[in-house]
Amino acid sequence: MALPAAGGKSRFLGVKREGPAAAARDPSTRGISVVTFANSEAGLVRVVASQGGLRGPFIESSTTFSEARLSEWSKSYPYGYRQVGDVNEFYTSTSGIGVAEIPDRSVVVASTNLQASPPNLLSVGGDLVGRTRRLASAPSLAWLKAAPESDKQYDGRIAA
Repeated sequence: MALPAAGGKSRFLGVKREGPAAAARDPSTRGISVVTFANSEAGLVRVVASQGGLRGPFIESSTTFSEARLSEWSKSYPYGYRQVGDVNEFYTSTSGIGVAEIPDRSVVVASTNLQASPPNLLSVGGDLVGRTRRLASAPSLAWLKAAPESDKQYDGRIAA
């Protein structure tokens, strides 16, 4: 993934062995937790960087997060939501696609096979994360680390 750069010129950042942990811890010292997700044979692995430290790894139970359930969900959604008439569809369709906990103000960095699922549709305790927490996502820890250091050129438009 190309890192943000001014003038449309992309650059790539070599990440050292200790780089991922440092890239996650740095934003967390400024009040933004960084939550990483990846699939493993044991289940969904979650690591949280908060207040400059790392917590985890946590492995989500198969009732909280199921890779098979996510795969089934992705056959119809998120595009299927455009035809939804009942708000409960968001809750019923995401059953079994959740995490035990995620900090209130977080940047989510998911492995590539999980990035197609919007993090605001994860559930925590039966509620959608996007309803109860402020979230952003980044394509990688290297990108997240480089973003504040990039030469930004603004044209006055607000965009996300």
